[in-house]
Amino acid sequence: MVPVPVPVPVPVPMPMPMPMPVAVARQVSHKASPRRLLMGNLTGMPDTYAVYRRLRDLPAGRRVFSVFFAQAAPYFWSVRPRVRDVGPNHTELTIRKRRAVQNHLGTVHAIAVCNGLEAAMGLLAEATTPIGRRWIPRGMKVDYLAKSTTDLLCTAVTDPQDWVAPGDVDVRVEARRTDGTVVVRGVITIYVSEKQTA
Repeated sequence: MVPVPVPVPVPVPMPMPMPMPVAVARQVSHKASPRRLLMGNLTGMPDTYAVYRRLRDLPAGRRVFSVFFAQAAPYFWSVRPRVRDVGPNHTELTIRKRRAVQNHLGTVHAIAVCNGLEAAMGLLAEATTPIGRRWIPRGMKVDYLAKSTTDLLCTAVTDPQDWVAPGDVDVRVEARRTDGTVVVRGVITIYVSEKQTA
């Protein structure tokens, strides 16, 4: 018998993140702000909120910022967050219902939703944590209320009085479908402490 050749599968290259335009990259250099990022896993990068304020009104500025933020914390890139608004005590971003984040039911996987909620929480914390303090997540409690059958709007909210003193801050998070239905609601607790000085 003549052996039949077995076809060798050709590896499919993974999509590369959208490159940041050079002109925009210069604007988010370390000279963007004297204040440094407070979040532990992003130490040494420019202040996230300062970068957002610089980019938000530029053409495609929010999209560029979304890529910048997701690449700074690479796990967030798995849900491709699209930042809509960042400010003290309130942040909004969206995640698309893509096949890569779906479960066996064809809805957005619960962990992908939590990833989007944590990204929103992180941006809120960066915009709200008082200068001279730092923060770190302590825990997350969520309730799954409905199927995530569409793109999702992820929000994170706090009150100004939550940040008066160091200690635990409960960040309220929600994910909503395009029809307004809340699919996930919960609380992410972060611990805020005084920043260590050398």
